[in-house]
Order: sequence, then C-alpha cells, then structure tokens
Amino acid sequence: MKKLLTQLRNFKYNDKHIVGPLKVEWFHYDLNDDESIDPRIFTDEEFKKFQEFTLVNDTNFAGGKDYLNTNEEEIPNSDIYTLVPEERLGTPENLIIVPEPKLERNGVARTMYIELTDENGKKKHNYNLDFGVIGRII
Repeated sequence: MKKLLTQLRNFKYNDKHIVGPLKVEWFHYDLNDDESIDPRIFTDEEFKKFQEFTLVNDTNFAGGKDYLNTNEEEIPNSDIYTLVPEERLGTPENLIIVPEPKLERNGVARTMYIELTDENGKKKHNYNLDFGVIGRII
C-alpha cells in the first residue's frame, strides 16, 4: 500500500491563487455520484496512473516525489465541514483533485476541491483520471 508525496504548486481552492510549493501526501478518492467522500489507499494501477500524471504536469507537481508505504490509519479525515470565514481557518488541511471540481467562492473548509492553474493563476485543469485524489498538506 502506497501514498505519493509531492510538492503542489499553482492551484485555486476558492478565488485565491496559491503558488506554493506545499508538501502534500496523496491518497485515492472515489468519484461517487452522491458526493460522499471516500478516501482510500491506491491500487497499484491507480498509483501508477497518478504518478504518471504528476510527472507530466510539472507546473503543478514540480520537484521530487517520494513513494512511501502507508496504511489505512494514515488516510486523511476528509469530512467536508461547513465553510467558515477565511480569516478563521486560513487554508484547507485536505485538498481534492477531481476532473470537474466544484470550487467554493467564499470561505474555507478543512477539505476543499481545488483547480489546477498555470503560473499566472489561469485555469489549466487537465486532470483526466477516472478517480480523484485527496491530499493532506504536511
């Protein structure tokens, strides 16, 4: 069982462009129609697909990548909480990447969808895998 540790750059979680880099450990995230959150460990095939995605998207995943063993206990608690004013929370603790993110425009929650951008903050969201990923900022 593996998790991927990367640097994350150039993304938005609301209207705020984050240049980074932030160190993030990534896990699998199911794309459920009911919008429930279901993080889990990557399968070997999913891990390889996400690893390849990060390698070709160096605008967002620049720098080194570490491939670490993990277990179920390390999966982030991913409940999406009620949004609070940004000055109370600052930044999310967990970030979710899916093919079509639904960004909140006001406030911050502990877990939020993000949109990948270029260096100037323009949308460059080319995430096209058949599963999502959830990352914990460390």
